[in-house]
Amino acid sequence: MYEIYLGIKRKWSISRISREIEVSATTVLREIKRTGATDGYNPLEINLRNVVSKNVTVKNCKFAKFTNNAMTVFGMAEGGVLNIENCTFDLAKTSEAVRISNKTNTKFTINVKDCSYTYPSDATGQWVGFFLFEDYTSTAAEVNTAMQFKNLTINVDNVTFDGAKVTELNLFSGARNQFACMCYDNLQGLIVTDATHFPTFTFK
Repeated sequence: MYEIYLGIKRKWSISRISREIEVSATTVLREIKRTGATDGYNPLEINLRNVVSKNVTVKNCKFAKFTNNAMTVFGMAEGGVLNIENCTFDLAKTSEAVRISNKTNTKFTINVKDCSYTYPSDATGQWVGFFLFEDYTSTAAEVNTAMQFKNLTINVDNVTFDGAKVTELNLFSGARNQFACMCYDNLQGLIVTDATHFPTFTFK
């Protein structure tokens, strides 16, 4: 297993992101604290380029004061597992905790456990949500053929929003407690409402 300990308030000066990581087959990322005023657009991007990972765990992390997505995971290996454990997300009005872009269109599982998130009191709209599922298709035909998220399984265990336990998706409401947003990258922010495209979610 490969483990990356990023420490407390370490700084990277990359214009777009605070940290881009190509991780090995099994990797633990822990103790990341990206909470400074200049901590960027996407504080953490995983597997943006050519690598996909079998098992990744992100735990004991804190994210705040960024402008887009706290974590962006671009791809995982077939049958892979992404664990997000004991993390805190202080989100901006139009940001999400985790963006998933399944660039290799594989089947994998995401486990979110003992995490908390919040939004400003006036946050509403289509981009509100813990998860953003946003892919790389460029036409409606590609969207309907690829269905890049329908084979994902999302297990949500003891995740809280504003201190209250999350027990449902509350999709398409645009409310502060909406848990996920489904859209497609090159279709002018198209929000997908066809349930056949959705991952399988469980809550406990």
